[in-house]
Amino acid sequence: MVYRLSARYDFMVSIQTKQIIRSAIRQGRKKLTFAERCSKALQIHNRLCTLTIYQQAVHIGCYMATTEEVSTKNIIKTAWQDSKQIYLPVITKPRQPAPSWPAQPLLTQPCMQFYCYQQEDGLRSNHLHIMEPLAHAKKPVDALQLDIILVPLVGFDTCGNRLGMGGGYYDRYLPATKARSIGLAYQQQYRDHLPVEPWDIKLDYVITERQIYQF
Repeated sequence: MVYRLSARYDFMVSIQTKQIIRSAIRQGRKKLTFAERCSKALQIHNRLCTLTIYQQAVHIGCYMATTEEVSTKNIIKTAWQDSKQIYLPVITKPRQPAPSWPAQPLLTQPCMQFYCYQQEDGLRSNHLHIMEPLAHAKKPVDALQLDIILVPLVGFDTCGNRLGMGGGYYDRYLPATKARSIGLAYQQQYRDHLPVEPWDIKLDYVITERQIYQF
């Protein structure tokens, strides 16, 4: 019983620590000017294009960035020019709250699918104010068909651990695919160490304006 109480305490401390780190990184990210965001996003785009796994990829999972996140507009345009297929995530279930104790495996609760996005397709804002494709007339892509997935993030560390917004969408989706995961971030989002839980999925790569990390 003492061990169980201790484990629960550690779990709650980890959740609170993540919230503190998430808030600090987001506050710093918001201070970037529009010009700085554009410059860094272009450098990240250019580094991505040098990766062999990007050059060989045909089916690319991507995302439409919020104001804070690394913009993917140039990446999407370049991918279309290179005759690659772009797929964007659509939230299929409401955001899940932070896991209760004892935590249940997130893999049993899929709540995000990727849909093909083409130049003529429209977008809509979902309940999280994230732009996503109008998916009602299409079928989601098979997760095993994707070659790489570009992943938004709040923070990352030296081991490839990712800190997201807390919804668990990518932690649920990534285990179902063989695609290589590539986080896109500003260098200032790096931390030496992030708290992790058993269900947190590591990234294969992270690209910043300064370098490419491979884990």
